[in-house]
Amino acid sequence: MYRNILFTTLSVLLISVSSSAQSSTQPPRPLFHQMGFLSWNPGFPMNNDFTSETSYRGGSFGFRKMMKSGKISLGADVSWNSFDEYAPRQTYTTKNDGAVTTDFIKYMYTLPMAVTAHYHFGSGAGVINPYAGIGIGATWARQQLYYNTYLSEDDEWGFLVRPEVGAIINFKPYSPWGILVAARYHYATNEQTDFKISSLEFVDVQVGITWNW
Repeated sequence: MYRNILFTTLSVLLISVSSSAQSSTQPPRPLFHQMGFLSWNPGFPMNNDFTSETSYRGGSFGFRKMMKSGKISLGADVSWNSFDEYAPRQTYTTKNDGAVTTDFIKYMYTLPMAVTAHYHFGSGAGVINPYAGIGIGATWARQQLYYNTYLSEDDEWGFLVRPEVGAIINFKPYSPWGILVAARYHYATNEQTDFKISSLEFVDVQVGITWNW
């Protein structure tokens, strides 16, 4: 009887150890299968004669789908930033060969839209999961210049290229919720001669939440 009990106990232990060993050799689940995100995006203009002040009015939302490799995701996102700046009194030349001497309040609104590809270095088992990626698409931008009681404005489209690096921080392994932190460099070919804009360049920082399923 005791021999049977001992044999049964040892058998159960061996099966448990064997199952544990097999599960430990299995690759971890991917970081996500599908993921959405929503973030706040402060923006910092670069190489821009129209506005140079930091924008704290910006955000983005997007979607990513993991490919079969478990490392590469494809997706799309939409962002926006609103830049503004006060300019001291100066002379501004209008389109009709006129001129106005006054101070200015400058506004610029940007709406980048991109398809994206990312390489994710982590898996669902990790807490901090870095990634690198690129977005390609288009940017719509509108510039507005307020002076005295007048308004000059224009808008245009440009081609967008946007490399980025970041990380998804899970609250715990395999958590459906996480925190997104990233830095992205926007380069768009928008041109506007009256406002001395030959391209749009700025860096934004993403801080937001992710959810996956």
